[in-house]
Amino acid sequence: MIVYRRYASLFFIVGVNSSFVYCRQNIGDNLLGIYEFIHCAVEALDEYFENVCEIDVMFNVEKVHIVFDEMLSNGYICEINKKNILCPLELGE
Repeated sequence: MIVYRRYASLFFIVGVNSSFVYCRQNIGDNLLGIYEFIHCAVEALDEYFENVCEIDVMFNVEKVHIVFDEMLSNGYICEINKKNILCPLELGE
């Protein structure tokens, strides 16, 4: 299943395994969790880049990867706190 959200000119697309979606009785709760994950990622990127746009993503792919690496572990959401997500980027500067 594909879940996506649009923020200005950016599209964030997440591929979700069908076993994740159907593992609980209420499918909407799982999809809502994915929407919240996308929103949290955009908020973190927005805070770091100060109003993120496609140019920021294109020229700073490694920093975007660091954000998603901090948020995900083995395909599961493990961190949603913006301060914890952005900590490695701030230490690297």
